[in-house]
Amino acid sequence: MTSLRKPAKITKTIIFYNGLFHYVEDNANGEANMQFVLFKVYNLTRSFEELRKEIIASVGGGESTTVTYIDDSKDESDEAYVSLNENVKIRICFKSQKHRDVIEHLRSSQSIKDLTQNGFADWVPLDSKSYINIERNSRCERRGNILTTTKLRSFDDDIDPRLLEMIIDEIYENKIDLALEKLFPGPSIKIYHEINDLIMIAVVFEIQYHFDEEIGKLFVEVLNSLIEDRKIEARSNEASSVFSTFVYRLFAVIRNLIYLNELYGEFKSPSWSPFVNIQKVKDIRDEVPTMRHTSEEEHLITMEKVTNVEDSLSKLHPIVKQLQEEVEIAQFRIHYNIRKWKKPKRTSNVLFYGSIAAMLSIPTLYLSNKSAARAVSSNRLKVSFGCLLTILLGIWTKKSHNNFHKSINVSKQLDPLLVSTKQNVDLLDRCLDEIAVDDTSKIKVNDYEFKGRKVILKQLFHQFVAANANIKISFSVTS
Repeated sequence: MTSLRKPAKITKTIIFYNGLFHYVEDNANGEANMQFVLFKVYNLTRSFEELRKEIIASVGGGESTTVTYIDDSKDESDEAYVSLNENVKIRICFKSQKHRDVIEHLRSSQSIKDLTQNGFADWVPLDSKSYINIERNSRCERRGNILTTTKLRSFDDDIDPRLLEMIIDEIYENKIDLALEKLFPGPSIKIYHEINDLIMIAVVFEIQYHFDEEIGKLFVEVLNSLIEDRKIEARSNEASSVFSTFVYRLFAVIRNLIYLNELYGEFKSPSWSPFVNIQKVKDIRDEVPTMRHTSEEEHLITMEKVTNVEDSLSKLHPIVKQLQEEVEIAQFRIHYNIRKWKKPKRTSNVLFYGSIAAMLSIPTLYLSNKSAARAVSSNRLKVSFGCLLTILLGIWTKKSHNNFHKSINVSKQLDPLLVSTKQNVDLLDRCLDEIAVDDTSKIKVNDYEFKGRKVILKQLFHQFVAANANIKISFSVTS
C-alpha cells in the first residue's frame, strides 16, 4: 500500500509495559483553559474513589480538577467494576496548574505511590506531554536515532500473520527486545524505574495521515488482545493460531477500507467544463443520506456482547462476500475510467499546444511577411478577437488537461490500493471458510477466561461495519 506514502515523517510513540502496548495520544495542542493527562494505572491496591481523592489532594486545584475513569478493557465502564488489583485508565483534567507541575506532584506524592504495588512506576503515561516529562526526568537508554533511520513501521504496511504469531510467542517468552525489533523496527528508548528494576520501553512508528492514529490505536488493541490470548493458551496451538489469524485478517481489511475511503474522498470526476466547480467525493458523501444497514450489519453493530461466535461469523461472511464483488466492480471502473480519460487528456493537450502555436504564428508572420503584416494591420479587430479566442482556448484546454490528468493520477493511486484490498478481503473470506467446520467455530469465546476475545471481536465487528458502510457510499458516488 505504498501509493499513499508521503516523504515527511511524523512519528508517534507506543509504550510497552507490564506485557502490553500503550498508545500515546497527542495533547501538545490542547486548549489552554482546560488541560488533561492520561494514565494507565496498574496494580491498584485501593478503590477508584480512594485513587480519585488522593489525585485531587496531590494535584490541587479544587473543584476545577476532575478525575474520570475511562477504562475500556471491559464491556462495562462503571466505576463500580474497579476493584483491588485492577488496571484502570484515567483522565485528569485541570485548569490553573502547569502540566509539568501536575506530573511532579503525582511523582513526588507518597500517598500516590502507596496506591499501587510499584509506586509511580505503575503509572504509564498515555498523553504526549506526560510521556515527554517522565522521559526527561528518568534514566534512559536509547537505541537508534529517528533522524537517521529508514526503518519505521507505518500502518499501511502488511504483516505476515505467521510473523505476528512468532512475535506474540516471543513476547510471551519474555524475548521483548527481539519481538519489538521485528514489530517496530527503528529507535527505542528504555526508561528505567527505581523500584523493582522495572523498565518501560518506548518505540515509535510513522504516520502519514490523521486516520493513521485511528488505525494505530486499533492495531495496539489487536496486539494486546493477542498477547492476553497467548497467556491463556499455555502454548501456541491451532485454536490460538486460528483466532490470531482471523483477528489480523479482519484488522487488515478494516485498515484497507479506511485508506480507500480517504483516498476516494480526494477524487473529482473530470469534464470538459473546467470552469464549473466540481465537488470532491468527500464533499458529495456528506450530502448523501446514510445507507441503511443490512440485517447482518445491524446484528454486528447492535449486539452488546459476542456470546455466539458462530452466529456472528455467519452474519459477517455474506458481508465479506458482497465486499469482494464491490471491490472487483470498483477495480473494473478504475481501469475503464483511466482508458476513457486518456483520449480527452491527449486531445486537450494537443489543443493547448495548438493554441500556443497559433498565438506565436501571428507575430512571426507579422515580422517576416510584409503582405501578412498589411493584412494584420487592416484587420486589427478580427485579429484581436481571434487572439482572445485563442487565449481562452489555451486556458480552457489547459484546465481540462489538468483535470483529466489529476483524475487519472488519483485513479492510478487507487488501483494498487484496490488490489491490496481485494487480496486482504479474499484472505479474510478464506479464513472464514476455514474457521467453520460442520457449522462449529474453532474460536471459543464462551469461557470466562476468553472474555478478552469478546471485547476485541465486538470492537472489530463495529469498526468493520462502519468502514464498509463508508466505502460503499464512496463506491456509489463514483459509479
